[in-house]
Amino acid sequence: MSIFLKILLIPLLAGPLLVALRAQDPAGDPRFDPARLDRAGKYPVAIDAEQIPEEFKIEPLGEGKFRLGQITIDVAKRQLTIPVAVAETRADLEYALVHSDGKTHESLLVTDVHPARLHIAALLLFAKPGTPVTAELSWTTNDRKRSIQLPELIGITESGRKPVTWSYQAISMPNGQLAAASELSILPLIHDAAALVAHQLPAGDLRDDIYRAELPESFPAKEQPLSLTLSFAVPKKTRSGELTLSAPTSAE
Repeated sequence: MSIFLKILLIPLLAGPLLVALRAQDPAGDPRFDPARLDRAGKYPVAIDAEQIPEEFKIEPLGEGKFRLGQITIDVAKRQLTIPVAVAETRADLEYALVHSDGKTHESLLVTDVHPARLHIAALLLFAKPGTPVTAELSWTTNDRKRSIQLPELIGITESGRKPVTWSYQAISMPNGQLAAASELSILPLIHDAAALVAHQLPAGDLRDDIYRAELPESFPAKEQPLSLTLSFAVPKKTRSGELTLSAPTSAE
């Protein structure tokens, strides 16, 4: 195991758990006391590795890959892969992906992976607000793997409208809870400040009649399992020493 991966195991145990606990609704949990809020509105939770719940434990898969619940984390490629299913193919779309308990009637895809878990996994890739994110959908037909960039399945009804682009945002509410943990929105097609990932639109752009599903004839049946891979841009240093973000690596 490389030195980088050994170092990575440290935040895998402690840091993500703190994020996960803070991302949940603290109401009714005796570990959370409003009187203990710090100036940033965060709960200073202290917990050791033996107290980490099973759902937050990281399973090493080898070759720089890990599993967190249903999420496969590829550190080298800066990718997260999750199971998804088709939700809506006819109505106007406001989302490309939401949690299965979220606004499924307005979303092309759904997943049982909670946004808070995705946030933990993204932090393990050192994702920051503003990091560009791409999404690729894949499935297997007749033992042959097929894939397509998610925006290619989303038709745009208004001429002159720019293609769909996403960047990571993960907004926290004043009580420290992850906004997406409440709204359950992951990949929006409208401006949504609470979604885990942002679609690059002006704040006032809330029209819901711009995007529609545009699935090819070869697309799998609605009940067939699909995988969605989110790729996060790689920070690189410029000649001046400043960090910039390059395009994410495409899923294989």
